[in-house]
Amino acid sequence: MEKCLLCKKLTGKLSPNQACFYIGLEKMFEMDEETFLNYIQPIFWYIGKDKAWLWKCNAIRAMANSYEAKYGEYIKKACRDSNENVRKMAAWACEKVGL
Repeated sequence: MEKCLLCKKLTGKLSPNQACFYIGLEKMFEMDEETFLNYIQPIFWYIGKDKAWLWKCNAIRAMANSYEAKYGEYIKKACRDSNENVRKMAAWACEKVGL
């Protein structure tokens, strides 16, 4: 079976290709721009290369909508993100979940 380099980059081990589509919200949030641009963006081509921040916003939205206590640290961290859009989404998430 063909192995997936995205899985190796994100988890440290090679996994079947299908595993790429079971990436936890935490890993989505923590993903650096290089990983996004090299591995994720070509698959999700409709998110332009200039909108890598949107990937992080989507993860924050999903964390807020399916809130678990473990997501609190990520949402709070997003409040200090360098991208204004990410900070705005984090502020919305904080208000939604009461952080």
